[in-house]
Amino acid sequence: MTPAILTALGVVLGLGGIFAALLTLVPSPENTATKAPGRLQIRLQRMRTGVSRRTRILLLVGAVTGVVFWFATGWVIFIVAIPLAILGMPAIFSDQGEKTQTDKLEAIETWTRSLSGLIVTGTPLERALTSSLSNAKPEIYRDVSRLVARLEGRWPTMDALQAFADDLNDPTGDLVVMNLMLAAKQRGQGLVNALNDLAQTVFEEVRVRRQVTSDRSKPRWNARVVTGLTIGLLLAIPFMSAFSEPYKSPIGQIMFAGWLGIIALILVAMKQVVAARPIPRMLVNTGRRS
Repeated sequence: MTPAILTALGVVLGLGGIFAALLTLVPSPENTATKAPGRLQIRLQRMRTGVSRRTRILLLVGAVTGVVFWFATGWVIFIVAIPLAILGMPAIFSDQGEKTQTDKLEAIETWTRSLSGLIVTGTPLERALTSSLSNAKPEIYRDVSRLVARLEGRWPTMDALQAFADDLNDPTGDLVVMNLMLAAKQRGQGLVNALNDLAQTVFEEVRVRRQVTSDRSKPRWNARVVTGLTIGLLLAIPFMSAFSEPYKSPIGQIMFAGWLGIIALILVAMKQVVAARPIPRMLVNTGRRS
């Protein structure tokens, strides 16, 4: 075997060994019950829980692919560039964050309407909030269940509502909670109309957001195609002797890494331009009970 082949095999085996070591050093649930984990195991456990399984798989696939390209081309830059590209491209072009926020707004709108329906029957506010848990969608179910638990735990209504706003962490949720706080203080009959009007406003916002997401789908797809073609060209350059010769030296590899960095910065800038600007919250907690 040539030195290049031996080196490539060594890198592949080394990456596999590191990955296997991380899996074996993290204690299984059965072992943790009988033996206290060490400091290193605790740190590895935190690293493992902080990174999703999908991210770990993508990182492993990217590392192996980078080594394969390095072995095929002799360009060491691919060992770093390909894993970063595999991890970064979904984050740049994904619209999952927008969809998640829109789904949460829709869940708030549905829950607000259901709460209004409970209050119109004459149910007291605290009891209506407790009964509304069955109508909460998965996007806010955990937050509503915490609100119900606090009310059942004899929390003051105002404190429980403030904690609920903090859990939702959403400007629209703040509007709903502000109306509930006002009703908790004054105990008037205008809460039903206020909640219905607010729910209709949120419904219109959800409709507009979904339309905007739909309108952005075609430009986003075009950007994916252009980026895919660009990445394909960059991967093909090492196999084109006329273009690759200047980049084979160490200085050339640094220059090639600079071009990759410029492309990455452009993509990140595009993501920032189209990203929705966060709306500041109105009910900012200044020190509630936990």
